[in-house]
Amino acid sequence: MSIKQFGDVDWSDDRLREFAAYWDSLRTSDELPRQSDFNPADVTHLLPGMAIYELQPDGQLHCRLMGTGLADAFGWDYTNLDFLSLWTDVEREQVRQHFIQMLKNGMGLYTDLIGYTESGVKVTGSSICLPALDNEGQANRIIGMTVAPERMGQFGTREDKVVTIHATRACHITF
Repeated sequence: MSIKQFGDVDWSDDRLREFAAYWDSLRTSDELPRQSDFNPADVTHLLPGMAIYELQPDGQLHCRLMGTGLADAFGWDYTNLDFLSLWTDVEREQVRQHFIQMLKNGMGLYTDLIGYTESGVKVTGSSICLPALDNEGQANRIIGMTVAPERMGQFGTREDKVVTIHATRACHITF
């Protein structure tokens, strides 16, 4: 996987760049921002695409919060579930390691995604995930923003949920 500087990323959507720049503005010197540093009032227009995850000691990536736009695009709200369960067995450990690397090294992760629903409908989008500290100063939070999810098919969004995700392009981002 490649590593790019923030200024060298080919953003698929300006909202992803804006979200990453907001995260970067919250850092003090080289320390990661705390999840509590995020002020929803500063980025209200981005909230529907945001999600907050917590890496658990057992390796699960617990979804603590999922924006309404994501819930609509995915066809369900997976708050309180393990986000990694949406990945295939082969990819699950790779994704977990990418998130661990992000938290350890203070890097972001930019990805283009394809999700598949229960009936095989394809959902596409792009995402930026960024590390954060919890209230005790532990680097175990990941704040993500996903945009442009599109469903390729005809159905009600809450009637056919995304059950599998694959990354088609990914890179780590340094600031």
